[in-house]
Amino acid sequence: MACLLKGYRNFLRPLTQAPSEGSRDVENLFYLQGFLKSRERSSHKLYSQLLHTQMFSQFIEECSFGSTRHAALEFFDSCVDKVHPEQEKPEPTPLVELEELSGSELTVFITPPEEPPVLEGSESTPQYCYDGFPELKAELFESPQEQQGALPVPGPSRSAPSSPAPRRTKQEMKVAQRVAQKSATVPELWARCLLGHCYGLWFLCLPAYVRSAPSRVRALHTAYHVLREMESRKVVLPDEVCYRVLMQLCSNYGQPVLSVRVMLEMRRAGIVPNTITYGYYNKAVLESKWPSGTPGGRLRWAKLRNVVWGAAQFRQPLKDRRRLQQEQQEQQQQQQQQQQQVAEQQKSGSSQTEPCLERPSPTRPLQRQTTWAGRSLREPSSPIGRLVKSGSLAAPAGHSPLWRLAWLTSSASLGSEWDISESSLSSLSLRRSSERLSDTPGAFQPPSLEILMSSCSLCHACDSLVYDEEIMAGWAPDDSNLNTTCPFCACPFVPLLSVQTLDSRPSAPSPKSALAGAGGCKDAPVPGGPGPVLSDRRLCLALDEPQLCNGHMGSASRRVENGAWAYLSPLVLRKELESLVENEGIEVLALPELPAAHPIIFWNLLWYFQRLRLPSILPGLVLASCNGPPPSQLSQGPSSWLTPDPASVHVRLLWDVLIPDPNSCPPLYVLWRVHSQIPQRVVWPGPVPSCLSLALLESVLRHFGLNEVHKAVGLLLETLGPPPTGLHLQRGIYREILFLTMAALGKDHVDIVAFDKKYKSAFNKLASSMGKEELRQRRAQMPSPKAIDCRKCFGAPLEC
Repeated sequence: MACLLKGYRNFLRPLTQAPSEGSRDVENLFYLQGFLKSRERSSHKLYSQLLHTQMFSQFIEECSFGSTRHAALEFFDSCVDKVHPEQEKPEPTPLVELEELSGSELTVFITPPEEPPVLEGSESTPQYCYDGFPELKAELFESPQEQQGALPVPGPSRSAPSSPAPRRTKQEMKVAQRVAQKSATVPELWARCLLGHCYGLWFLCLPAYVRSAPSRVRALHTAYHVLREMESRKVVLPDEVCYRVLMQLCSNYGQPVLSVRVMLEMRRAGIVPNTITYGYYNKAVLESKWPSGTPGGRLRWAKLRNVVWGAAQFRQPLKDRRRLQQEQQEQQQQQQQQQQQVAEQQKSGSSQTEPCLERPSPTRPLQRQTTWAGRSLREPSSPIGRLVKSGSLAAPAGHSPLWRLAWLTSSASLGSEWDISESSLSSLSLRRSSERLSDTPGAFQPPSLEILMSSCSLCHACDSLVYDEEIMAGWAPDDSNLNTTCPFCACPFVPLLSVQTLDSRPSAPSPKSALAGAGGCKDAPVPGGPGPVLSDRRLCLALDEPQLCNGHMGSASRRVENGAWAYLSPLVLRKELESLVENEGIEVLALPELPAAHPIIFWNLLWYFQRLRLPSILPGLVLASCNGPPPSQLSQGPSSWLTPDPASVHVRLLWDVLIPDPNSCPPLYVLWRVHSQIPQRVVWPGPVPSCLSLALLESVLRHFGLNEVHKAVGLLLETLGPPPTGLHLQRGIYREILFLTMAALGKDHVDIVAFDKKYKSAFNKLASSMGKEELRQRRAQMPSPKAIDCRKCFGAPLEC
């Protein structure tokens, strides 16, 4: 039968309109003539008789609308995929694959039944003798006890098995494993494979997100836009779970039109839905209430809006012309009035001075120079024309705060060309320096809960830090392997996901504690009051680099908690999440106890969702689980915890380690910020070698700015010295120069793609003289192509 119906899913007709009386007919559900034409002419009589049987009609109906026999339909689809009747000599393919007990990692030991103990004074255990197979009596069996999970799951236990939508079929798991093994050999495909499993994780959590969302319809449309984004990013989906979950939710919440759009996206991606996915789709289309066919008031209002908007756009040029004419008339009137006043003054013989209408004499402008930092200002032929470091932002001695104001204002934009003259500087007012930097009340207040996360892990074999994209590149295409491979020593190790929570919520809020928190720092801006003036160099630097000082000044005391858990590959994490949902139900993903009961799964999910900027309820769970719910939400119930105010929870993903090792050498970008007196998140706790001076950092940046990256690398290698007697940096040379450049110029002003090209050219130039092997031993190589593709595929770089 599998050979006879090979390719039948291509001829299933999905419902795309509101159901009618004949929607369940076989002719409307299956393209009979197309399927018949796809077969050999000699077999048409056999197929014509098969297609008109009641058994085939029932089979098509079960495939179209789903049934309790989804396991049997899934098995039949796997058999259809295995057979190849078009081959002249088809190879024997086992349709039923038996598990090899010798290759299994689990050992099952079944003990023989024991006789129950006989208590004193009670009757002995009755004996049973049978001549044949006995009749089973229900009263002799123990009642099955419900599984006691780690979390008190409300509602019916084990709700996941009744809903196969979030689960992958066995065939989908095997296909995903083959795709992962094939993608691991191609760098670009490996990054997309990991990305596809990350999106699969989000769709597994989608039911909990939709259930807790204020507007469930809007949440469903958000999921649909995520599907569109996946298509635009060319994500490799190993299964149909993403589409299946969304179709099931469309069926639950009555959105048949959205379900049709999801099916069209599925076809556009070239995916033929299997029986389970197809059943959920037709169920959503058939059982949901469709909107009325006649144009409603909403459509009419939309048409009226378009007409009014179009008419307003046509009238806009007329308004601009009238305004220009009015301005010209006002200018003419002002000139006439000035001329009349001058004439009257001349007639009356007044001694008042005539206003100067001539252009002031030109002055020498400040010119932008292309230097090592790209931010220096120099006045031509002026004794003050010296380099001003962008990191220190130090104004020349003897100049007024007005000069600092103009310098800071002009240097805020690195990519724009500007020309400032002394006459333009004189037209500025000193009152600009005392204006508010933010009109939002409480803009400098910290969030209630700040979460810092980093996947940077230390390889203990070579004492080197391995960063996120390098960890991704070292993962194995195995959903049971937690190890990654170190890019420096090729040793396997388990990476860690470090988490630091900063809780600013008062345990017992009172007016005294609020006042004490606000007055803890004399420089802290008052919410709603005037901000720091631009001439205050320290506060301006703190506001210009919010990621270095947690985005606020003078914060109240915080409760700090640190933790580290295994950083799982998306393949491993998906397997663990599916097991959790299978055992404890989908409701477990919305409970506040989830971070404490399953921390590895929770923090990895939060990391990936924040990495891809996907909405979720996980930050709200952190807010509810940290010492209980917020005091302001005690009376609102758990639903308010899942959708907190975005300003109350702030999740930051950092590129480097959260807590530095005081026994190692400090990174160069930290030294640059120390020399530039820029506030930092943490203070370097250990000693600083004398050779890592400010002159060295300036020389490295100067070589990089002049496209002499090979000189910068050579200077660092010479300063550190050869191993094992030289200084040992936990970060590679590539990472040190990249982070130093980002700290000096700003993350938004560094093109990492161009940086990689420059560094690769410098590495090849140095390899011709020093040798590639020596450069690798001294950790001067750049990341592998697989790591670069992972960083490119997962979006913008993290905070540094």
